[in-house]
Amino acid sequence: MNQRGYPLWLLRDWTAFIAVLITFWTLIFAGFRAGRRAARGKRLSDLELQTLFQLYANAESRLDHAIWRQA
Repeated sequence: MNQRGYPLWLLRDWTAFIAVLITFWTLIFAGFRAGRRAARGKRLSDLELQTLFQLYANAESRLDHAIWRQA
């Protein structure tokens, strides 16, 4: 799968597009917030780390699902 450019097929599949968009940006915002806290020297709680890992797994599975639907 060596495509260059934007994945225009994702625009045709609105449900997959919205799911990928929501999970990706949720992960990015949570990562920025946790990174800011870590940069200030504060320790991240286990719950925050677990939430980040769950968001990452969710975003990855949504993207994988969208790619498989395109194939």
